[in-house]
Amino acid sequence: MRRRLGLMTCTVIILAIGILHSDLNIGLGLDLPANFQSKATLDWGYTSNKQIDNGYEVYAEYLHPIIRFTHSALSIGAGAGYLFARQPAYEYQYYNSVNDERYGFIPLYLVGQYSQKIKNITFYVKLKGGYNIFYANEEITNHTNIKNGIYGGLSGGLNLPYNTFLELSYQHFTGGLTYEYHYDYNWVHPADISQSGLSIIIGYQIKIDL
Repeated sequence: MRRRLGLMTCTVIILAIGILHSDLNIGLGLDLPANFQSKATLDWGYTSNKQIDNGYEVYAEYLHPIIRFTHSALSIGAGAGYLFARQPAYEYQYYNSVNDERYGFIPLYLVGQYSQKIKNITFYVKLKGGYNIFYANEEITNHTNIKNGIYGGLSGGLNLPYNTFLELSYQHFTGGLTYEYHYDYNWVHPADISQSGLSIIIGYQIKIDL
């Protein structure tokens, strides 16, 4: 009993030390126009590329340094984001029709960061990878089944005064759509989707160092 209690105490202390010497990054991003690709998985399928308008996102990341050098550090952690639903910019509109289709992504990922301090300015690069939830409004889900996919990203940025930071991020999302139409005949049309583009992010860094 005492051995088990001692082991639990040591575990709590180690976790507390890790948490109390970490960073929590909270960011707000402007997603630049991106490419949205839908590729049918049937033999007779086609590939459709659509341009996605500007959008916005929010995210939070927890980073813990595992290796520290004099002017650099290697950190690992986890993050989650939310891309607000965006509407594709269709090349053609028929009879002034209005299309209200909107979709977005919720990435959940692991992140690794290398930071380097040069002349009192800290630069960093991040590599992110994980899982994303693909969501859509009723204009899509009324006749389409959607599935989630994988997420990957590469970022670079610098720390600014007052615990703020500026970051440029490239992100890639995947998922799936299955269109179903039931009129005179049943038509099922599965497709793989992907979205990739750049984001400009500004955020605030909370130092957890008590």
